[in-house]
Amino acid sequence: MNGDAVIIVDPQQRFTKPGAPFEVPDAGAIIAGMDRFNRAARSRDTPVFWLTRSIRPQVGPGKRTKGTYDLSNFVGEWAEIDGRLAVDERDIHIEKPRHSGFFATDLESCLRQLDVDHLYLCGFTINVCCLATAVDAVARDFGVTLLSDLSGAREAGRGADAISAEEVHRTTCNLFRYGLGAVATSDDVLDEWSRP
Repeated sequence: MNGDAVIIVDPQQRFTKPGAPFEVPDAGAIIAGMDRFNRAARSRDTPVFWLTRSIRPQVGPGKRTKGTYDLSNFVGEWAEIDGRLAVDERDIHIEKPRHSGFFATDLESCLRQLDVDHLYLCGFTINVCCLATAVDAVARDFGVTLLSDLSGAREAGRGADAISAEEVHRTTCNLFRYGLGAVATSDDVLDEWSRP
């Protein structure tokens, strides 16, 4: 164990599958990069965590999600982890009921038991669930590095207020550097890991 963990946020088909309700541009390339990064992490005994948004039909998704989205986008095939990603038996799966992976889950307990103090964070989407998870991680004194090339964004807003996916991604990375932690590419980290 080396004090690190990989946190993959919402690698679900509602973001990654072509034609999905929340399709992220270039999701296929992001998925391929995630898989490569995860293999390298496991080879150095770095735990890999899969965080997925789960909604219990009997309880509901919360006011924000219920009032904003078609809930059929959160169940069935759209809730499944993208099949192009290899999930290993050593990996840890956390279902989260809200944006942050720390809210009402045992993520923090698992990390503490594994003596993790630094997170490599990536997933979908960079400005919502990734950002919420990072804020809560920093509040709990975990170091966080955002893997920019393994984190996807979607266009935000409509009409005159529309912001491109590229601008959402760039702005979130800048905000992250300012207030939360480091921003790096997966190649940067893999290069660092390969040094003696």
